[in-house]
Amino acid sequence: RPLTARVFKTPEGWRPAVYPFDSREQAQLINLNLVANGLHTKAVNF
Repeated sequence: RPLTARVFKTPEGWRPAVYPFDSREQAQLINLNLVANGLHTKAVNF
């Protein structure tokens, strides 16, 4: 299943999102990779 990337306006400002992942574990692996490369990320449920 292809991933979608979008930017959402939130009360705190604009936030990028990549979704859907097949599992929470897959999202966490991507999150760890981004953090290891200096990007602050957070996996959330939609």
